[in-house]
Amino acid sequence: MRFIADDDPGVAGVEYHYYVSVIDDDDPRNVRRGILAGPYSTKALADVQINEVRERAYRADDRAPWYAYGICRAPIGATLRPVFGVV
Repeated sequence: MRFIADDDPGVAGVEYHYYVSVIDDDDPRNVRRGILAGPYSTKALADVQINEVRERAYRADDRAPWYAYGICRAPIGATLRPVFGVV
């Protein structure tokens, strides 16, 4: 699944869900990406959850404070498995 910047208008007629995502790029040869929470119907709803999701990640992984967190989107119906589900 490709991560899409939110300023990308997307494809006409395609509806999206938004997710809280994470990137661990400590090792440039092994960049890890993941979906932590979602789906949310709007970017604003996903934005509100970033701090809570980050705190959950901190409790789950000692390295989490050094990860990058953000919002990504995927077409509704995409098969994504967020680690924490809807927070």
